[in-house]
Amino acid sequence: LGLGASTTVEDFRTASRKPMAVAVGWLSQYVFMPLCAFIMARSAGVSEATAVGLILTGASPGGTTSNLFTYWAKGDVALSITMSFCSTVAAFFMLPILILLYIRTLYEVSIDIPWVNIFVALLLIVLPTGAGLSVRRWNTTAQLRGIYYWQWLEKITSVFGAVFVVG
Repeated sequence: LGLGASTTVEDFRTASRKPMAVAVGWLSQYVFMPLCAFIMARSAGVSEATAVGLILTGASPGGTTSNLFTYWAKGDVALSITMSFCSTVAAFFMLPILILLYIRTLYEVSIDIPWVNIFVALLLIVLPTGAGLSVRRWNTTAQLRGIYYWQWLEKITSVFGAVFVVG
């Protein structure tokens, strides 16, 4: 919610004009990370269950925590949210491919893809961001102690994010 309030629609337009940045993020998420996880699992000689867990972790899309760290680092939050959205949407078709490529061909395990969790993760990116964008767009006059409500929202949710990450 606060990350959405920290951005504008124009920020997302600017992010959409950076297809190379999104492509690099996508390739990192679905080529480099799963491959590294696979190589680590194979070279470390870990158990089958640990190897599968490591590969699944490397193949899973990033979450909103990366967006929060981008905000704290004063990075391009709209680009980070865009990349999170793209990688989560891609998870619907990339996870089955990566599971087949890295897990099913080498290990005798059955894996259930958590489709509902992926969909919920997508909603947890889109809905709060949209709500935050709306608050910022429509809150152009109302203030509390000289600070717009969207700015309060941005600060308060940043504190909640820190508590979530630390806790």
